[in-house]
Amino acid sequence: MKQLKVIMIILSLLSSMSNIAIAISRSEIIANAILYKDIGWTCEKDIETYFTPVYNSDFMEGTTAYGVAYVYGGYDKYSGEREDIAWLNGGYTFTQRIALPVCPGGSGTQILYDPVIEGGYGYGSDVPKYLAGIDCSGYVTRAWGMNSKVVGFVKASL
Repeated sequence: MKQLKVIMIILSLLSSMSNIAIAISRSEIIANAILYKDIGWTCEKDIETYFTPVYNSDFMEGTTAYGVAYVYGGYDKYSGEREDIAWLNGGYTFTQRIALPVCPGGSGTQILYDPVIEGGYGYGSDVPKYLAGIDCSGYVTRAWGMNSKVVGFVKASL
């Protein structure tokens, strides 16, 4: 019975995906992804005091780094013009936010976000608001050239 549920979920996902038109080439996706990996920036702030306990970034003030920092829940565009999107970062790009200065993320941002995990603080959407960076789903969404962050998962009771 459990296997049948899993098979039905997979078939349902596959059938809904067949209606999605892909308007971006593989080489464009890779080129977009590389922009996030290769962007150079200088850390202007390495502590964010909004959180309790205070968040200390993996990046030290005054040092140059490459690649957009990781932030759980983050969706910052690597650079370029400010975007007209309704997102927690106000449409500012990663490099614009770093220059404001906003503290770059790094390791340990999920524990700030999620109250369910052991030791989690439950700041939720304030994490990408106060820390600059991007998470895994944001990175994939940006690489694919989508206009909004796509987050989704299937949770089956097995």
